[in-house]
Amino acid sequence: MASITAKCAALLLLCAGTLHHAALAENRPHQLRIMTYNVRGGMDIEGVRNYDHAADVIRQCRPDVCALQELDSMTARNGQTDALQEYARRCGMYGTFARAIEYDGGAYGIGLLSREKPDTVLRIPLPGREERRVLLVAEFPDYVFMATHLSLTEADQLTSIRMIDSVAGLYPHKAVYLAGDMNFTPDSEPCHHLRQTFVPLNDTTQCSWPADNPRDAIDYIWGYVGTGHQYRALEREVVHATSQSDHRPVFCRVRYRP
Repeated sequence: MASITAKCAALLLLCAGTLHHAALAENRPHQLRIMTYNVRGGMDIEGVRNYDHAADVIRQCRPDVCALQELDSMTARNGQTDALQEYARRCGMYGTFARAIEYDGGAYGIGLLSREKPDTVLRIPLPGREERRVLLVAEFPDYVFMATHLSLTEADQLTSIRMIDSVAGLYPHKAVYLAGDMNFTPDSEPCHHLRQTFVPLNDTTQCSWPADNPRDAIDYIWGYVGTGHQYRALEREVVHATSQSDHRPVFCRVRYRP
């Protein structure tokens, strides 16, 4: 009887230890490698189209998710090519496209490269006086990723930020990221407004445009803090890519705790 009791006690201790380690595993902070890159439709800084150049930069950074801006999809000017899928194939990632406008027999907009296929995707129109803009929202099991390319007009940027904030608030139980070419600088009013509910994860003192001699920081990666999530940038850099596009890509490795 004593032997059986001892065995039961040992089994309970083993189960308790297993459950303890499982709980620790579930509470470990998640990490994500994030990138945003305005690829200029696949054209380098001299205006020559070559998808290999920017794709090489993306592969070297090994992002889990990457926002891309200025993509042609089946337009005459890019030879009826789906630019996003050219990058997806070269990088071995899943591609999700969001059309902002119809253009030249096809479409023009933004895209997302990801290691896994999103569970759900939303494409939400945003204002743009010079051209319409779009917000791409991709939901994954552990996080939500929003990609965009904002208008050049400050009033449209402010309206877009209010819309983006409303969308981010729909996911209270997941970390929410925002990345893209925002077309505003860190000292601007739109940036101050976005900082009310988002925290910048890239170093906003490092400039990303133009690629050959950067003087403006207009490309960003953000984490939504409106629902209490915490983020820590473990790595962050403006990638030294001087000629593959007219922008340099922005990269960060982020740890977040639900």
